[in-house]
Amino acid sequence: MTKSKLFMTEELYTFYHDAMDAPYELAIYGCAEDYARKVSGAVFREIDHLEEKLSKFIEYSDVGRIAVLKPGESVFITPETMDCLLSAMWVHKETAGAFDISKGQGLEHLILDPDNLTATINHSLSLDLGGIGKGYALDLAAEILNDWDLKDFLVAAGPSTVLCVGSGEGEEWKIGVNGEPVCLRDQALSASGKDVQGEHVIDPRTGDNAAGHEKAWAICPSGAVADALSTAFMVMSTEAVEAFCLAHDGIYAHLLNEKGDFLSF
Repeated sequence: MTKSKLFMTEELYTFYHDAMDAPYELAIYGCAEDYARKVSGAVFREIDHLEEKLSKFIEYSDVGRIAVLKPGESVFITPETMDCLLSAMWVHKETAGAFDISKGQGLEHLILDPDNLTATINHSLSLDLGGIGKGYALDLAAEILNDWDLKDFLVAAGPSTVLCVGSGEGEEWKIGVNGEPVCLRDQALSASGKDVQGEHVIDPRTGDNAAGHEKAWAICPSGAVADALSTAFMVMSTEAVEAFCLAHDGIYAHLLNEKGDFLSF
């Protein structure tokens, strides 16, 4: 069988796009340049559409329409927004509230109906998907790339979150963590810390700044979950992070504490 000309190449093609207040990077390996360029256009257009659904700064977005609901009211939302909200609620539950898109207002006041694609509130609520939306965009990009029959690619949202699928140039993708390379295959890695934006991570359970860790990394198969967990890990104790990783197969963490110790679980 002759291999298609679309995939007769060993080149790595890289494309860039600004969206969701972040520079996105897409690296595709193993297809012709023209094909890679068409795929990148499809991916970036979908990320732009996703921003229109998830941004709290856009009045007609799904999140914006949830914010103006009165108690007892419902609104239809898109499947993408539903998926992202369900992921956020899963992390919120599994981390005992260490990640909270309601910023401590009470995420239990949001009722989601995945079958009918509706969101209902029983108390006034505003949501911020800034801690998970970029990671979800990477998951969505991966779905599109898989639909285009691509098996080796990397997509990143700024310097904080990356999703690596396949093997790159014949081996795992290598991503730097605290100055050391970490090999990823079909995994996402996300980082949160004080090194760039300072004391910007707030513990939604207390309203206080994150304490104990200078930086936290989360590795798992989902970009959305990795994005959310890296934020949660910043406010969780070292013991709680270790216990979380032990209880959840396929999820790993790295922590840099205030003493400069680098810990891995």
